Amino acid sequence: GKRIRELQREVGRVVAAGGRARKEGLVRELDGLVAGACVLCGEGAVRMIDEPFILETDNKEEWAI
Repeated sequence: GKRIRELQREVGRVVAAGGRARKEGLVRELDGLVAGACVLCGEGAVRMIDEPFILETDNKEEWAI
């Protein structure tokens, strides 16, 4: 979440400044965080647990099998 956004901003600053070695370290850390974030059971999924799967605004016929 927050650390991923921080790393993305920092990578942008480092790239603009031409700091290749620092960029590689930041990208490795960012890759590790992103790879470890499960879309099914991660923080975002937990926050959305109370949200309906099919919204009121959805065409329910599109969900028919």
